[in-house]
Amino acid sequence: MLGFDLIGVSGLSIGQIFDIFTAHRGSFYVLMACTATLFMCGVWLVAERAWTKVDAERRELLRRFEPRLDLIFDRDCPGCVYKPTINDQSVRWLRVGVLNMGGASIGDVRVFLAELRAVDRGNYTPRHIALPTMLRPMHDESDSGLPLILNPSPTHLHIDFIARSRNSINFQFNFAPRGIKRRVPVRWYSGKLVVDGHDVPASERYFLIGPDTFGFMTLDLTPDSAKIEQLIASRPTDGTNVPVEDDVEFIGSV
Repeated sequence: MLGFDLIGVSGLSIGQIFDIFTAHRGSFYVLMACTATLFMCGVWLVAERAWTKVDAERRELLRRFEPRLDLIFDRDCPGCVYKPTINDQSVRWLRVGVLNMGGASIGDVRVFLAELRAVDRGNYTPRHIALPTMLRPMHDESDSGLPLILNPSPTHLHIDFIARSRNSINFQFNFAPRGIKRRVPVRWYSGKLVVDGHDVPASERYFLIGPDTFGFMTLDLTPDSAKIEQLIASRPTDGTNVPVEDDVEFIGSV
């Protein structure tokens, strides 16, 4: 009864509606096909957006758990800036920290001094320093420097980088191999450190190191080589460098 009442109100009978549908059957089919197509396009668009979001979340999750290595230098960390007293001589050690930024352990982690240039000598590389050379982990007393097994952690492990006694004419790197030359004259140096490990991409960091006003040294470490160039341009030039020859290993107090 309800359907017939509505038809009555519209002024059309069932037969008239059927006749109209028959006369315009093709148009109705086109309309239905267009409606179905629009519906499927809407479903596809919603599904595509949902998949894009899920895929982005999946990629981010994989990125977080993928083993990745990083190098840092924290001026406020006592391990990175270490000041022991040996035979009443004050010695400063500067160390870099190595981090596992992923979600799985990494074996055979090593840090290398890959590049070294005296910036106040036209980027001259001291010929008596073998490059690249592995640096020694802190407190490692092995013959050749043990590679590290690094677990995921927000805490960094320390790698010995460079040392200087107060007002010494030398900087000294703590290379892992024994018996190789490791001292360079005190002046401003730029260069590159590289950290690698088993089945992980190597990571590079650029540094600038030089004498400070307290007779020791200062270090900047960054992933941006352009920043190092800016620091080189603004470094102090107050005569703190010691005028000595480049290709000699100096016997100093370090």
